[in-house]
Amino acid sequence: GGGGGGGAGGGVDLFTLLAECLAFIFVSLPVHIAASMGLCAHPPPPLTELQKLRLGRLAARAVPPFNADDAAHVHALKELWRLSFPGRALPALKCPEWKEMGWQGSDPATDFRSGGLLSLENLVWFADKQPRVYARLMGKADGARSEWEYPFAAAGVNITFQLVDLLELRDKSKKKKTHTQLAPTNGSNGNGGSSNGGSSSGSGDASEPPVALPVPTSPAAAAFVDALAEHDDAFERLYVAWFEVLDREWLAQRATYMEFTQVMGAARKSVARALERAGRRKGGATVLGVREELGL
Repeated sequence: GGGGGGGAGGGVDLFTLLAECLAFIFVSLPVHIAASMGLCAHPPPPLTELQKLRLGRLAARAVPPFNADDAAHVHALKELWRLSFPGRALPALKCPEWKEMGWQGSDPATDFRSGGLLSLENLVWFADKQPRVYARLMGKADGARSEWEYPFAAAGVNITFQLVDLLELRDKSKKKKTHTQLAPTNGSNGNGGSSNGGSSSGSGDASEPPVALPVPTSPAAAAFVDALAEHDDAFERLYVAWFEVLDREWLAQRATYMEFTQVMGAARKSVARALERAGRRKGGATVLGVREELGL
């Protein structure tokens, strides 16, 4: 009886060993081979302390809404006007001239709902750090434009919302289900008129992240963390790249306002694929690598 029990125990061990061997041959081994060939993403390494700090700070910046009663928020909005229209006085915080920048109405504050304060900071960074690209896109200077163009600034709010979502920076328990709805605008540049031609919103690395640290689970989000180790303002740089891809896709599709959601979806897929491919490169993703994958 004791010998029979020992035989049964030996049989279980043999089956377990056989199952482990088969799992390695048919599951683990192909994954390792594919990863070595760049056909799939490698498991992301543990985050460095610098990556944790920058990722936490970025997630914290994605939380606050725009508050028209906050003097700092209003100052940032005035700075955006100054950078967008150098030498031109701002008539008022609520005035029709804001439509020339691509806001949907006379009060930009009503367009910040989905992107929050971060979407304003992104526009200020864009106008300040890459003024030529900013002026070109705001003025719709490239290609044959639609009669009903997408409003530039409101589209920027959408990009902030979509990028925060793609990079998994938002608390999933508080994840927003909507994005800014764009209204059509008449005029050759889509912003209600022609346009001419801040300070950086990026944070330093001096304090601890004030919110729970996001855990990247998708290949695109994991690749972004690589880029964040290289540049503290990697989010802003990727935001600009997304804007360029959006405008390029808009022209390629000969789109009008009714196709904005479709074009934004195509731009998101392009950015996600570019991040994933850049993440498979030796040394991980960089902002330059993502731009190269996007053909920018």
